[in-house]
Amino acid sequence: MSDQAHASPLTEKGHRAYLLRKLHSLSGVVPVGGFMLFHLWTNAKATGGQEPFDAAVRDISHIPFVTAVEFGVILLPLAFHMLYGIVLALNGKPNVGKYTYSRNWMYTLQRLSGLIAAVFIVLHLKDYWWPKMAGTMEPSQFYPTLCANMSATTKRSEERRVGKECRLTC
Repeated sequence: MSDQAHASPLTEKGHRAYLLRKLHSLSGVVPVGGFMLFHLWTNAKATGGQEPFDAAVRDISHIPFVTAVEFGVILLPLAFHMLYGIVLALNGKPNVGKYTYSRNWMYTLQRLSGLIAAVFIVLHLKDYWWPKMAGTMEPSQFYPTLCANMSATTKRSEERRVGKECRLTC
């Protein structure tokens, strides 16, 4: 018998962890990484004002089967990458306390930054994508909402500024 007859397929239980880790890596590079670059490029149009940003959003809305693309090419790989990454982060055993090698720090910081990114992405989807899908936010509202969320003159900083002015004049 040849060696190939005795080789076990990747789908067997013993190879499942290996396959999941490879899919996790691949999903982080291709769909998630590609989308992130596209997303940053598109949102950079906001630096030119509302008109260029709204034009970019209109262009995206004209992609054929945009909802299917969002789910199949972006959300499903993102969900897999995020959820399996959380499993890996929670099951990992950091040992930077015992061994302070740079690779151990990179291992720990990679998992920590992944957890922080996961929280940010969920909150970002809650603020923009879910309202769009629910029909409670029109694409023309993205720019004003983005400006309000990114502005240094939010209500809290405005309250602090007014409080400082009051202390200076009172």
